[in-house]
Amino acid sequence: MAITSEAIVGFEDETEELIERLIWGPKDLDVVSLVGMPGIGKTILAKRLYTHNVIISRFDVCSWGTISQAYNKRKTLLEMLGDLAPLNDSTCSDDELAEKLRRHLLKKSYLIVIDDLWSIDAWDALMRCFPDDKNSSRIILTNRRDNVASYTKRFSAPHHHRLFTDEESWRLLQKEVFGEERFPPELEKIGVQIARSCRGLPLAIVLVAGFLAKIEKQELRWRKVANDLRCSCVIADDAQRYMDIITLSFSLLPDQLKLCFLYFGNGVKVRKLIQRWVAEEFANR
Repeated sequence: MAITSEAIVGFEDETEELIERLIWGPKDLDVVSLVGMPGIGKTILAKRLYTHNVIISRFDVCSWGTISQAYNKRKTLLEMLGDLAPLNDSTCSDDELAEKLRRHLLKKSYLIVIDDLWSIDAWDALMRCFPDDKNSSRIILTNRRDNVASYTKRFSAPHHHRLFTDEESWRLLQKEVFGEERFPPELEKIGVQIARSCRGLPLAIVLVAGFLAKIEKQELRWRKVANDLRCSCVIADDAQRYMDIITLSFSLLPDQLKLCFLYFGNGVKVRKLIQRWVAEEFANR
């Protein structure tokens, strides 16, 4: 899987801590779990670690596999093998693919990232592919469930991913809205309020920033967004608060884009999805 290092902000302290856990520690194979709610930045942090120069130089081989809720063993095995060697025979059975992966990793110091692990069964099926040759190999898992993180634990305790600080939230909002350009002074105060209203959830900040980037850079327009966010957050439950922020971000989209996104809720295949978008004139042929 081709993965680029994303120019993200924040979590510098966590990055340094996790690098230490990955390059030091036991000679045995170890698992480092990144645990947290959806949208908190687990996958982004894993990408930052996976592409870090210190990590790249530390391990003989690195590979990335994505699981997700609808686990497809074959797809995951092919993805991980694709990082290690060209596959000349796509007719191999799942068991043969698993054995190929195990052989590629034998006697090597390796780093594996398994992104978005949902179930213990998926972990048990994959764990057989990862030999422990006592050469400090590591596996990074991202998941949202404490029971899965506890089950996969070997030596390192699960790392519970924190939310952004107010300062990190503000930095991300600036970057997403203006890039390298200077933030207009007249919008700074209201911009800080908007960033704080996202309650430290990176996904919420990115969604709100995406809308702000498209509207007029006027204090009146931004103040309305700030008021809408503040009203959506006057509830007790954290999970519901974050869902309300995401829902608000959707409501701020132009009507055409709202219709476009609604098609994703029907489980439509890509080809059929494109056909429907063309029919609705969302996309050109």
